[in-house]
Amino acid sequence: MVVALALALAFAGCQAGAEPASATRSVAPSASADQPVTSFGPTIGPTSEPAATPTIAPTSPAPTPSRTASPTVTPIPAPTIAVVTEPPPAPTGVALAQEDGPDASGLVVRQYTISWEAPLTSGVTIRIYGVTRCLNPPTSTGVPCVVDGMKLPASARTVVGRGPAEEGAASWRWPMAEVDGPVLAWDGEQSYYAFVVAAVNDAGRSPFVVVRSAVSCSDCMS
Repeated sequence: MVVALALALAFAGCQAGAEPASATRSVAPSASADQPVTSFGPTIGPTSEPAATPTIAPTSPAPTPSRTASPTVTPIPAPTIAVVTEPPPAPTGVALAQEDGPDASGLVVRQYTISWEAPLTSGVTIRIYGVTRCLNPPTSTGVPCVVDGMKLPASARTVVGRGPAEEGAASWRWPMAEVDGPVLAWDGEQSYYAFVVAAVNDAGRSPFVVVRSAVSCSDCMS
């Protein structure tokens, strides 16, 4: 009896100290590199590295659109206009040529051509005057009706031709006619005793130059 009681007590003590077989031990799963661990309290131990702050590159200023350079305009200088302040010099190297022949209608005419060597300047005109009377005294004989330096009144001269100085010559035609007296030419109505020329520009007229003159004759009819 005593031995059986001792065995029973010993077996009961073993039952009380042993863990029931049905109890399940709760084991906290170990954190792995693939499973994040959520912390609900202050973190104890080494902290994880803070997340990298994204670097924001400075914004480059928007490119300024290039402005097309305006073309450089070179001003065109105004043409220089020479101001004429003096009359031109008197013509030099003057000469008279005459040529007879029929015109388009068959009438025989005489062509007069007066030429000059100078001036040959642009803007200058050579005027040809016919002198309408002999300016020497009526009693003179064998003396030119007009000479250089002689005063030529406006009543005794008329323009019979003209031309640009740079051309060097001017021509015109009159009908052929037989005239009496010391007459140099005839235009069909008026007799002429001399031809004179002058150069003219905007500032005035040069002195007259005698090209050719008839010779006075007191005994001749005029």
